[in-house]
Amino acid sequence: MGVIIIEAARKSGTLITARLAAEQGRDVFAVPGFPMDPKAEGANHLIQQGAHLITSAQDVLQLLSKEPLLNLLPNRKQAVTKSADEGDIERACKTILAILNDSPVHIDDLARDTNLESALLSSALTELELVGKLERLAGNRIAPLF
Repeated sequence: MGVIIIEAARKSGTLITARLAAEQGRDVFAVPGFPMDPKAEGANHLIQQGAHLITSAQDVLQLLSKEPLLNLLPNRKQAVTKSADEGDIERACKTILAILNDSPVHIDDLARDTNLESALLSSALTELELVGKLERLAGNRIAPLF
Protein backbone atom coordinates (compact mmCIF):
# COMPACT_ATOMS: atom_id res chain seq x y z
CA MET A 1 0.00 0.00 0.00
CA GLY A 2 2.93 2.31 0.60
CA VAL A 3 6.30 2.89 2.18
CA ILE A 4 7.29 4.66 5.36
CA ILE A 5 10.62 6.45 5.34
CA ILE A 6 12.04 7.02 8.80
CA GLU A 7 15.62 7.98 8.00
CA ALA A 8 17.33 8.58 4.69
CA ALA A 9 20.42 10.40 3.59
CA ARG A 10 20.04 12.82 0.69
CA LYS A 11 21.47 10.18 -1.67
CA SER A 12 20.42 6.72 -0.54
CA GLY A 13 18.78 3.50 -1.58
CA THR A 14 15.87 4.45 0.64
CA LEU A 15 15.03 7.34 -1.67
CA ILE A 16 15.19 5.00 -4.65
CA THR A 17 12.65 2.78 -2.90
CA ALA A 18 10.43 5.81 -2.22
CA ARG A 19 10.64 6.89 -5.87
CA LEU A 20 9.75 3.41 -7.12
CA ALA A 21 6.81 3.24 -4.72
CA ALA A 22 5.51 6.59 -5.95
CA GLU A 23 5.91 5.47 -9.57
CA GLN A 24 3.74 2.44 -8.75
CA GLY A 25 1.05 4.69 -7.31
CA ARG A 26 1.76 3.77 -3.72
CA ASP A 27 1.65 6.25 -0.86
CA VAL A 28 4.94 7.58 0.47
CA PHE A 29 5.02 8.47 4.17
CA ALA A 30 7.97 10.20 5.83
CA VAL A 31 8.91 10.95 9.41
CA PRO A 32 10.49 14.40 9.71
CA GLY A 33 13.88 14.71 11.33
CA PHE A 34 16.17 17.37 12.75
CA PRO A 35 17.14 19.65 9.83
CA MET A 36 20.86 19.53 10.63
CA ASP A 37 20.99 15.70 10.77
CA PRO A 38 22.34 14.24 7.50
CA LYS A 39 20.29 11.07 8.11
CA ALA A 40 17.10 13.18 8.04
CA GLU A 41 17.79 15.08 4.83
CA GLY A 42 16.14 12.50 2.60
CA ALA A 43 12.93 12.16 4.61
CA ASN A 44 12.64 15.93 5.00
CA HIS A 45 13.14 16.36 1.24
CA LEU A 46 10.41 13.79 0.53
CA ILE A 47 8.01 15.78 2.73
CA GLN A 48 8.88 18.93 0.78
CA GLN A 49 8.12 17.03 -2.43
CA GLY A 50 4.67 15.95 -1.18
CA ALA A 51 5.16 12.79 0.87
CA HIS A 52 2.71 12.39 3.75
CA LEU A 53 4.24 13.78 6.94
CA ILE A 54 3.71 11.31 9.78
CA THR A 55 4.74 11.31 13.42
CA SER A 56 2.90 8.21 14.65
CA ALA A 57 1.21 5.03 13.51
CA GLN A 58 -2.10 6.81 14.06
CA ASP A 59 -1.18 9.26 11.27
CA VAL A 60 -0.74 6.38 8.83
CA LEU A 61 -4.00 4.74 9.87
CA GLN A 62 -5.85 8.02 9.55
CA LEU A 63 -4.49 8.62 6.04
CA LEU A 64 -5.27 5.05 4.97
CA SER A 65 -8.77 5.16 6.47
CA LYS A 66 -9.86 7.24 3.51
CA GLU A 67 -10.04 3.90 1.64
CA PRO A 68 -12.05 1.03 3.12
CA LEU A 69 -9.53 -1.33 4.70
CA LEU A 70 -11.48 -4.41 3.64
CA ASN A 71 -10.94 -3.43 0.01
CA LEU A 72 -7.23 -3.11 0.68
CA LEU A 73 -7.08 -6.54 2.31
CA PRO A 74 -9.20 -8.81 0.10
CA ASN A 75 -7.87 -12.05 1.61
CA ARG A 76 -8.47 -11.02 5.23
CA LYS A 77 -11.68 -13.03 5.53
CA GLN A 78 -9.98 -16.15 4.17
CA ALA A 79 -7.06 -15.73 6.56
CA VAL A 80 -9.40 -15.48 9.54
CA THR A 81 -11.33 -18.60 8.58
CA LYS A 82 -8.08 -20.54 8.08
CA SER A 83 -6.73 -19.74 11.55
CA ALA A 84 -5.80 -22.74 13.64
CA ASP A 85 -8.13 -23.98 16.35
CA GLU A 86 -6.94 -25.40 19.67
CA GLY A 87 -7.14 -28.97 18.40
CA ASP A 88 -4.82 -28.16 15.50
CA ILE A 89 -2.33 -26.51 17.84
CA GLU A 90 -2.45 -29.43 20.27
CA ARG A 91 -1.76 -31.91 17.45
CA ALA A 92 1.07 -29.72 16.18
CA CYS A 93 2.57 -29.59 19.69
CA LYS A 94 2.54 -33.37 19.90
CA THR A 95 4.15 -33.65 16.47
CA ILE A 96 6.91 -31.22 17.44
CA LEU A 97 7.59 -32.93 20.77
CA ALA A 98 7.81 -36.32 19.03
CA ILE A 99 10.54 -35.00 16.72
CA LEU A 100 12.63 -33.10 19.28
CA ASN A 101 15.52 -34.91 20.94
CA ASP A 102 18.31 -33.82 23.27
CA SER A 103 20.03 -31.51 20.81
CA PRO A 104 18.75 -28.16 19.51
CA VAL A 105 17.22 -28.10 16.04
CA HIS A 106 17.00 -25.23 13.57
CA ILE A 107 13.45 -23.97 13.07
CA ASP A 108 13.71 -24.53 9.29
CA ASP A 109 14.60 -28.19 9.87
CA LEU A 110 11.69 -28.49 12.27
CA ALA A 111 9.33 -26.99 9.70
CA ARG A 112 10.55 -29.42 7.05
CA ASP A 113 10.37 -32.45 9.37
CA THR A 114 6.90 -31.67 10.72
CA ASN A 115 5.43 -30.44 7.42
CA LEU A 116 3.34 -27.93 9.39
CA GLU A 117 2.17 -24.62 7.93
CA SER A 118 4.33 -21.79 9.24
CA ALA A 119 1.49 -20.10 11.15
CA LEU A 120 0.55 -23.35 12.87
CA LEU A 121 4.19 -24.16 13.63
CA SER A 122 4.70 -20.71 15.11
CA SER A 123 1.58 -20.99 17.26
CA ALA A 124 2.57 -24.43 18.51
CA LEU A 125 6.14 -23.32 19.31
CA THR A 126 4.81 -20.35 21.24
CA GLU A 127 2.43 -22.60 23.18
CA LEU A 128 5.22 -25.06 24.01
CA GLU A 129 7.50 -22.25 25.08
CA LEU A 130 4.82 -20.77 27.34
CA VAL A 131 4.25 -24.08 29.12
CA GLY A 132 8.00 -24.59 29.57
CA LYS A 133 8.52 -27.53 27.21
CA LEU A 134 11.02 -25.82 24.92
CA GLU A 135 13.15 -22.75 24.60
CA ARG A 136 14.25 -20.65 21.65
CA LEU A 137 17.98 -20.26 21.24
CA ALA A 138 20.15 -17.94 19.19
CA GLY A 139 20.33 -18.72 15.49
CA ASN A 140 16.64 -19.70 15.19
CA ARG A 141 17.21 -22.95 17.05
CA ILE A 142 14.73 -24.73 19.28
CA ALA A 143 15.76 -26.85 22.27
CA PRO A 144 13.52 -29.16 24.29
CA LEU A 145 13.26 -28.78 28.06
CA PHE A 146 12.65 -32.30 29.30
